[in-house]
Amino acid sequence: MDKKTISTMKKMFDDIMHTTEDGTVEFWYARELMGCLGYTTWRRWILTVSGQMILIIMVLMSQKC
Repeated sequence: MDKKTISTMKKMFDDIMHTTEDGTVEFWYARELMGCLGYTTWRRWILTVSGQMILIIMVLMSQKC
């Protein structure tokens, strides 16, 4: 990835970043984040996120066995 693309993407994420009142935690809201990642509808975004959550759970469960 070239430096210009990285700089542009960083600005997009920085623009929608939120912080806690004390400034110790940075976070993003899913509905704002989905647009930065190229998703145009909530339905497609939530399907992707749900699928990744299931994958993470499966990996964690396999590591405990």
